[in-house]
Amino acid sequence: MRPSQSHLKQSGFTLVETIVGIVVLSLAFSIIFAIVLPASEQSASQVQQIRAAELGQSLINEISGRRYDEQSTNNTRCGESGISCTPILNLGLDGEIGRANFDDVDDYNGYQAVEDGSGNAIGDLYPNFSIRVGVAYDGDYDFVLNEAGNQELNAKLITVTVTTPSGDNIVFRAYRGNF
Repeated sequence: MRPSQSHLKQSGFTLVETIVGIVVLSLAFSIIFAIVLPASEQSASQVQQIRAAELGQSLINEISGRRYDEQSTNNTRCGESGISCTPILNLGLDGEIGRANFDDVDDYNGYQAVEDGSGNAIGDLYPNFSIRVGVAYDGDYDFVLNEAGNQELNAKLITVTVTTPSGDNIVFRAYRGNF
């Protein structure tokens, strides 16, 4: 005996139901991707900022630990007892070759290599990062550099600018006093 047409149970989806399901799924996925993708891009930027902070802060710490001036000794400081500080136009290297031989703060003026404290390249640890160091007199701590006057020689402003691979400049500043 054959079952009659009215008793056959049908299962499955109609074409209309399938199309509606696809549309709903594509809308759901587009909303999810619109939320997730910007968050992942922002996460990459934050990682670059953290790495830039590591690089910049380590360089600031290294520079701050050096002597104030080439003319300063362990017993006297420049600007007193007839010993003059390095003239503004002469800030920079005093004959030292390589970062490992830098012995005073202004030796770093104009420095741009991505190296460790011994002068070894660390560009593979910080790919596509760049640094720029500036050192200038600012004894009155007003961020106006190299003004006239003896008081101006009492401090040097150290500025380290780290540029991330995405082109963001992150600036670190510190003062090194003449003491």
